[in-house]
Amino acid sequence: MKLKALTLAATAALCLAANVQAGTMNVSLNQTAPGYWQADFYSNNLTGPLLGGFVGVPGTDTISFQGNNVPWEAGQYYVELNFMEKASGSTPTIDPITVTSATLNSIPVSYIAKRSFDVDGTTQPPFILNINGYTNAPMAGYHGSISITAVPEPETYAMLLAGLGLMGAIARRRKAKNM
Repeated sequence: MKLKALTLAATAALCLAANVQAGTMNVSLNQTAPGYWQADFYSNNLTGPLLGGFVGVPGTDTISFQGNNVPWEAGQYYVELNFMEKASGSTPTIDPITVTSATLNSIPVSYIAKRSFDVDGTTQPPFILNINGYTNAPMAGYHGSISITAVPEPETYAMLLAGLGLMGAIARRRKAKNM
């Protein structure tokens, strides 16, 4: 009987250590201008535990950034993502979270400074951030912001150049007419 209980306890411990738990969050992006969206996110808005659920237990948090009643046009978008770890109280003596890896739409995100990382680049919707790691303190968390800008199609630049050329031709013609 003791062997059965020990086997059951070992199986439960393996399930906890095998990233069974995960936190998820859906963040609504606010369109602040045509072709531009932004939002803030906080780990205390996660549905489910932060990373692995307990100090030192590895896990994954998934954050999906969704347009606020605005369908996404096909094409590329420029994404600027900022991420910062936080701990309750004063400045922590240890990193509150150890991030082992992070991706935005399968694009790897790397650290640029202690306790923060940033990614700049173009991608297509949906915008899904996966953070892998574990907490080092019981009152740890993170927050960040995301800005998304639609990248104009090449045809847009062609129309802009054509319009500038047309304006230049009109100005030259008026100047020649006035002389």
